[in-house]
Amino acid sequence: VIVVSKSIGEDYVKMYGIKMPYLVMNCPLLKDYPGNDYFRKKFNIPKSPIIFIHVGIYKQGRGLEKLMKIFDSANKKNGNLSLVLLTWGEDLKSLKKSISKYKNVYWHDRASLEVFMNYVASADWGVLLLENISKNNDYALPNKLFDYIMARLPVVVSNLEEMSRFVNENQVGYVVNSENDEKVIDVFSKINKTTKMKFLPNIERARKKYNWEEQEKTLLKLYKSL
Repeated sequence: VIVVSKSIGEDYVKMYGIKMPYLVMNCPLLKDYPGNDYFRKKFNIPKSPIIFIHVGIYKQGRGLEKLMKIFDSANKKNGNLSLVLLTWGEDLKSLKKSISKYKNVYWHDRASLEVFMNYVASADWGVLLLENISKNNDYALPNKLFDYIMARLPVVVSNLEEMSRFVNENQVGYVVNSENDEKVIDVFSKINKTTKMKFLPNIERARKKYNWEEQEKTLLKLYKSL
């Protein structure tokens, strides 16, 4: 049995009486990715705003409408924040209509694998404010989180079980209670150009630990045991 987070494995042990499953996380290859200021050029974003990126399919539980409102409020305090939603899925017409209300929020369609990581690396911070609507979200350790780290982006994540454990243990960003809008707004509004610097040494260590070259060792060990 292979799982993508520790919590899922622990639940399977309780539910099925099996030994602890193999943990193989969905991490990208260890590689440097040139961002080349892609988003600033595409959306004509000046040099000064800090660009946050959210990556993922558009569906219930991702909290995008709430995230946009939070960014709008944080930007009124900070005045130097931008949000790029690299997202796709159903009912994008509704999403784009919501985005049009905010001057600091931009939409980008899904990107091909050849350029995806370079796009991510052109942002300054990664965001994953999943809502706690299911055990699936609570136990999620999304590949997008590892993509952000590989692209050298500190992160802001909601205080779900696995994501908060990862961010706190590795000290690569902030964990926030996504149900407390005021505190989330406060965290975003206090981020400036120098905030990122204090996380970069930890991010470099995390990149060398959470990459596919390391994860495949567990998978190969499993294959060899069969």
